[in-house]
Amino acid sequence: MLGLHFDTTIRWEQDVFPKPENVKLLCEMFSIPIRYFDEYYSIYYSRYRDKIKEWDNRNKYSYSMAAGILAVSHSGFARLISGRIRLYYDMYLKLKTFSIF
Repeated sequence: MLGLHFDTTIRWEQDVFPKPENVKLLCEMFSIPIRYFDEYYSIYYSRYRDKIKEWDNRNKYSYSMAAGILAVSHSGFARLISGRIRLYYDMYLKLKTFSIF
């Protein structure tokens, strides 16, 4: 029904987080609110960049400082803020430890 490989769904049952696009597809197909799944998916489809920018501005961090605190590259942090890359799960967990979400 989802058009995904069988192994993909098996991995979900073995504690591998599905891609956000697949969770959204599931939600649309079965009329399930996205908040039913892990908080990460709700945040992924929200205005998370605004929350990260607010944290960054509130603390007056430079991109380099914020990237260092989050243990990511300067360019990775800049791409996340600009929207060139989406929020991935490991980054979500790091940001959550700083009460950004």
